[in-house]
Amino acid sequence: MNNLCRLSKKDYYEKINNDINSGSSFESILKEIVKEYDFYPSNVLKPSKESCRSLELIMKRDKISYFPIDDWLKICEKCLFQNRNKSEEQDLKDRCLFLAKASIKTKDIVILDGHGRTLYYLITFLSLLAPNKEFNIHIPDIDEYSYRWHQLFFPQDSIFKIKNYLGDIFSISKWPKTSVVYFNFCGIGKSENNLNNYILRNKVNKIFISFCSRKNKYKPRGKLLCRRGNFKTYLVMNN
Repeated sequence: MNNLCRLSKKDYYEKINNDINSGSSFESILKEIVKEYDFYPSNVLKPSKESCRSLELIMKRDKISYFPIDDWLKICEKCLFQNRNKSEEQDLKDRCLFLAKASIKTKDIVILDGHGRTLYYLITFLSLLAPNKEFNIHIPDIDEYSYRWHQLFFPQDSIFKIKNYLGDIFSISKWPKTSVVYFNFCGIGKSENNLNNYILRNKVNKIFISFCSRKNKYKPRGKLLCRRGNFKTYLVMNN
């Protein structure tokens, strides 16, 4: 494994910030930020305080105030998918394609995301299936640093309008009842009751649920769309 993994997390980001100050390219810095999760996997699905700080520094250095969507898609393709497990990547593509197909007739989509991989594939498939159609993509997160990453990194566009929220997906009600909602969890855990209540309350929604069933036998009423080992994705039809 790369010698970087022997560094403490503090030293790892000190090296990244030194690379920023020495003039390393934006793409090389972003690759190193994302690569953190190969070395320190405890928060593998969400950005850290340190990663947000380094992203802020490189954006300030390069005078980047926001990312146009075409530039953002190219950056994601180059930087977010390095050394990814092929089966995980195919599973993510399959899930996002199901989600995109179900969203063509609506305007509002709600997703949970970390660094932007789900958003990348969702936008890619929507662009192919419904070119030039406008969508509102709502992205709530209860974690303050994930929310900060979304604010900094996610694109601005007139077709795909990204709306970020800090808060619990179960308690935020800023999207229309006709939204397609995608709950993407590692595990259901303590969210099972909230999830069941949400499904009961939102009768007109199409609801997608992904979760790992290794430690939880939760089975929603719906159609199993795909699975990768213990990680399963269901469509719940409530209309």
